[in-house]
Amino acid sequence: MNTEFMKLPFWFLYTRATHRMSEDKVKEGYNREAGKYIYEINNIYHKQALMRFKQYKEVLSRYNFNSLLDVGAGEFTTISYLAKKFGKNKRYAGLELANKKVELGKEYCKKNGVKVEAYTGTATKLPFKDNEFDIVMTSHCLEQMPFTYKKAIDEMLRVTNKVLILFEPSAKYGSFYQKYRMFCLNYALGISNYLKYDDIYGLDIKDSNRTFVHIFEKQMNIGA
Repeated sequence: MNTEFMKLPFWFLYTRATHRMSEDKVKEGYNREAGKYIYEINNIYHKQALMRFKQYKEVLSRYNFNSLLDVGAGEFTTISYLAKKFGKNKRYAGLELANKKVELGKEYCKKNGVKVEAYTGTATKLPFKDNEFDIVMTSHCLEQMPFTYKKAIDEMLRVTNKVLILFEPSAKYGSFYQKYRMFCLNYALGISNYLKYDDIYGLDIKDSNRTFVHIFEKQMNIGA
């Protein structure tokens, strides 16, 4: 546990997190740090990232699907890995708010020899038709949207045909430290409560911002 984080005054941490109050500020910040994800995965957190991606693949492997959309795809590191593992006979797409990250994501996918459709846009207004993708997923995207995550989830449900899978932290099921961290950083706190999920559980990687898998099977729930 990062105890140094807990020694910082709440007002200091919250002030640093006020950028989440504006989508424009979030976009500006992400464009400013473009390239960080790819660098860290290649040079610092390669082992941890690979463990996380493998567990994502295990979750998705439960389902028979032909199309996959990653909302908040960052620099397309996650969707690139999944596209490589699941093979070419499927449709893969990634959507990201920051245009510079999208451009880096395109290059990253090309270098990895995978075909992924790349879109620049917001999770609260997805440029896709109803039920267009068999699976829609996020990976630590909604945590950054404390004021609009509900609208984003509604949009993802709209374009999902089979199942929505949210790989996000949980203020409900996380440790005390994770709850404290999410509160101080102004993360979305209600993700685990918003839908009546079919399953919620934590991944085996227990870091300071543990990932919880939130699964909502649309065809089993809509109209039930």
